[in-house]
Amino acid sequence: MAKKGLDLGPLGSMGAKVKDSKGKVINTPSQNNKSGKKKSGKGPGKKPFKAHGGPNKSNKTTPYSFIPRPGYKTAEPASHARLFKDRCDIAFEVEWTLVTPAALNPCTDNSEYSSMPSDNKDEYCGYNKRWLMLGGRFAISPFTVKSAVANGFVNLMGGCYRVITKEEGHPEKLKLSGNYPYNGGWKRYRVNMDHSRPGIITAIKEAEDGSRKISVQPVQEFYMDYPNPGIPLEKNGTCYASLEDRGPYRPALIKSLAASRDAVHTSKVQYHGPYRYGMDLQKGPGEGKKHHHRFFNEKGATLEGIIPRENFFSYRKMKKMVYMGGMKPEKTNFPAHDPWYEDLGVLKPGDFVYYQDFGGRITNVGKNFQFKALFFHEDAVPDSQKLCRNVESLCPRCSLFGMNDETESDRSGKDRAVGLKGRFKAAALISNQKVFLSDKPMYINQPVKAKLNKWIEEHGNEVASQALLPILGPPKPNKRDKDGYFSKESGKIKGAKIYKHFNLSGYDENTFRASNHRMEKLDYSNKLRNYAQVCNPGLIFSGVLGVENCSVKEAAALMILLEHSIAKHGFKLGLGKALGMGSATSRIKAVWIRKPDDYTWQKIEVDHTNLVEEAGKLLSGLKKEVHDMRTKHNKLHQLDTNKLPDAKHFGFPKEGSHYWKNCRP
Repeated sequence: MAKKGLDLGPLGSMGAKVKDSKGKVINTPSQNNKSGKKKSGKGPGKKPFKAHGGPNKSNKTTPYSFIPRPGYKTAEPASHARLFKDRCDIAFEVEWTLVTPAALNPCTDNSEYSSMPSDNKDEYCGYNKRWLMLGGRFAISPFTVKSAVANGFVNLMGGCYRVITKEEGHPEKLKLSGNYPYNGGWKRYRVNMDHSRPGIITAIKEAEDGSRKISVQPVQEFYMDYPNPGIPLEKNGTCYASLEDRGPYRPALIKSLAASRDAVHTSKVQYHGPYRYGMDLQKGPGEGKKHHHRFFNEKGATLEGIIPRENFFSYRKMKKMVYMGGMKPEKTNFPAHDPWYEDLGVLKPGDFVYYQDFGGRITNVGKNFQFKALFFHEDAVPDSQKLCRNVESLCPRCSLFGMNDETESDRSGKDRAVGLKGRFKAAALISNQKVFLSDKPMYINQPVKAKLNKWIEEHGNEVASQALLPILGPPKPNKRDKDGYFSKESGKIKGAKIYKHFNLSGYDENTFRASNHRMEKLDYSNKLRNYAQVCNPGLIFSGVLGVENCSVKEAAALMILLEHSIAKHGFKLGLGKALGMGSATSRIKAVWIRKPDDYTWQKIEVDHTNLVEEAGKLLSGLKKEVHDMRTKHNKLHQLDTNKLPDAKHFGFPKEGSHYWKNCRP
């Protein structure tokens, strides 16, 4: 990525010594690479890709990847009513240590404006966001703890993909107020050129639910750029052409036609009709385009697909269901006020269309080459990992951490809430230092004066400060056909997004750029929060986590997540994950186990070597489960505090049509 300056003040140097709970110094990334020599540029287990753009091209490795979740079988049901046979109640006393600076900002300071300097324009910069404070100490909220552990657990044990499908309204005029223009599971996106294929409708039939089954004959298309073909033409009539090839994505041009084959005219083609273009094909030959006629050849077997009814809605009805975008006032002469809306209700057999298919099944159609497609987010989830909706049949994650759904109807036909509380319990993890707001803030004077607060401990040493985070410009992986979150081959979600652990010190420090604060002219996709309250590495947070009716497999997975020494698992917390922030390790100080036979708590004092051994004496089969999971543990989760990759070799290529081709894992 282009360096935009990570203004972390003294936090950016990573110079603080990180100590574990016994006072032993953990080597920080800056201590591991004091020589300044460049490292190999290879991420953990990944080949580097070539970054695009900029005068100095270099090998870069994307700071995140996608991990397909393992397949799962429905978890055995367990409840809160009683302690089941072959299960236990288990509690872990844990310590989480920050290895890199971290920013967890769930609370709002009502004494401050959201922006700095304040301008009363409803801009949201996150300036008033703060850490949770309990008794004058920083704390990690139970919700953050539960989410972090659940994300690690599901990547070990498997679980459903919880994509948002609840419909909510979106603002007519977007403001920088922290709101996304998002209203549910339906999405629109522009189909990429290498996934948009031409065809002719052979049949289309409407079903009772309003969806339409469509059959399309794939074709290869050709254009003619002059109005007079030289021979009589009739629809679907055949003739012979000499062609000019224009590359893989541009249809070949017809240079001349003949009624019969000869030495020059060697390609047999069929005539479809006059060339028309634009959304809803409202423009014809001579209105800005050179093409006058369209020809084709059949290519392959007929394809079929069922297009959901929502694709055939009117513009007025569709915009209530999915965000449609908008037009500037001077460009509202188009009837639908949206250049990407197409009335698909008029399609009929014989029409020339473009389609998108996944696995040989047509999923979307459009009248133009790069059309805007509509799809339901949940359709991108693999069938084996659909959202859990039945409390009697849950995936391992929902069984342990709970679930809720609002789609089940009672006898009156009204939706009612369906949910399961979950058996995982978490308290807030509280830091080992009391902190105070310093009366000596830092000021930035470019381009205007802005105050950045600091927090100190009782001896006056700085523990945290506000930082102005750089804005990540490249696009998010939200395009179904860009090979981001969605597999280009199947159209399904390719996996969970995993942020890698790396050395934060590789970024430029103490650099403030006006574009990071003034948000009038920004070309990036996320306009939310660029301020953060960032804590020093080395802070230790302590607390207790527990599970009711815990199975042996669940206990093994939790031990791998909560004891760093077993598989070097590391958590990623808070903001700036792609910048290297928020890496944390966890260790278990003690384990409490209660079994159904005697129903009394037994405490196991542990260290890094005897945890599994001692707990295995009470839980039969635990050692084998831990061993099996550890061998399958994905290295992208690992956090080796002595071998963190240098941030200089992590980044993003320039945004554009080749972005995901280069950025994919």
